[in-house]
Amino acid sequence: MRVISDPLRGAALTEAFLDNTAPEAWYPRKSLADNAREVAAEFGGTKWLARLSDAFGLDPQAPARERLERASRSGVVVTTGQQPGLFGGPVYTLSKALTALALADELEARTGLPVAPVFWAATDDADYNESSSIVIPSSDGALELRVEKRDDVQRPLANEPLPDMHHALDEFLRGVGSGSNAAIVDLVRSAYAGKGTVGSAYIALLRGILEPLGISVLDAAHQSVRIAGHELLLSALAMSDSVTDSLSTRNSAIKQAGFRVQVKEVKGRALVFRYSDTGKERIRAESELNEIQPGELSATVLLRPIMERAILPTAAYVAGPAEIAYFAQVSAVADALGAKQPNVVPRWSGTVIEPRVDRILERYKLEPKDFADPHALEGQKARDSIPAGLQTLMKKISDATGALNETAASGGLVTETVLTGVQRDIAHRLERLERRVAAAVKRQGTQELRDIQAARASLYPLGKAQERAVSFVALLARYGSELQSRMLAAARTHIAGLP
Repeated sequence: MRVISDPLRGAALTEAFLDNTAPEAWYPRKSLADNAREVAAEFGGTKWLARLSDAFGLDPQAPARERLERASRSGVVVTTGQQPGLFGGPVYTLSKALTALALADELEARTGLPVAPVFWAATDDADYNESSSIVIPSSDGALELRVEKRDDVQRPLANEPLPDMHHALDEFLRGVGSGSNAAIVDLVRSAYAGKGTVGSAYIALLRGILEPLGISVLDAAHQSVRIAGHELLLSALAMSDSVTDSLSTRNSAIKQAGFRVQVKEVKGRALVFRYSDTGKERIRAESELNEIQPGELSATVLLRPIMERAILPTAAYVAGPAEIAYFAQVSAVADALGAKQPNVVPRWSGTVIEPRVDRILERYKLEPKDFADPHALEGQKARDSIPAGLQTLMKKISDATGALNETAASGGLVTETVLTGVQRDIAHRLERLERRVAAAVKRQGTQELRDIQAARASLYPLGKAQERAVSFVALLARYGSELQSRMLAAARTHIAGLP
């Protein structure tokens, strides 16, 4: 098994940030080390960890606990996060967490401050569809697992009852193979075999995987998080007109610069939710503030990074492509509130090349990028597999058509229009024949096509890049600590190249 690094790709606005061509006002860029020192000085002596201790739920023996406690005394944190995904979610979930760990280690080395990585598990998210499916690659193809909701009520995933997981668990274990890492398999069973919620299962699995690495997992739906952020959330509600004006101005500037606005405005609504066990409601801008109690509010996506910076000594946030794009809007919200935001740092991006896939790539002289087009490779290989005799015959027919046209045209027997039509008709029929034979070859399947389809199941399943579709826990079950070590080494190289 090997791991390769890929360029992080995203929308044009993300690319502009990565190329350092986006306006500085959209992405304030302080030195990572200088910013960390400022944040540490600001939070020194505060009791932020005591307020959030229950939301971290740290195992007393976990390395993450000791690291977080050191940071709480005189240091800072580096955060990243993701909403719940089935069986832990796709590969980029682990990529984010390991990038945060690499950045925390790098900042410690640069500043001498204690720095703790924190994974913000967005269990307050209510998008069930995002958490209901995952892909397990196998030699038989891409196995897509999906679990259905028990009802039609949209509620925070922290309060969404786990559906019946027996079939999905069996399929997951079958998909990862018989030689699976027992510790990871036990974690999956423990997290998802009970009667908890989608959010609690996700938290349990992530903590079991990440805490031993020194990465703390914060349950964003925990009431202590909302209480700690209440002052900021209340300010965002009270100043909703100013926030709306600032955000609208920024969105217009983004569009005028030729970019797409990542998060659309919701007219008449503040950037705050009213949270309850049964749902989240986007609050109207004119809501009465005296009716709201601490713990009732939660942040929308554009307010969340600012809230993280307000309740945690957050020096930097490790972001994916979409998050980088909407941080151009986050800065406008922060400006309107007179609040601070963390530095945004791009996550590491990469691909895991499994041994059987590596053998296929070597055998056919292919690269992972060759699979990016959902159909091109198989189509070309199928056309190449058309029997040689048939290919020769089709070429002879094509050549003969051209010779016929030349002979007939030279004698003036028919018009050029007629000849062109005949040639076009024969060429069309030959193309149809080629497509039908190629399709038959694909259906019948050669060994080469079967190998390519097996490689696609791991590299680009269902037309999606591996890191956005494949279960990272399935890969951990196959390769264990070796996978973590290789991904972390690649993330460290990525972070070392940052200014």
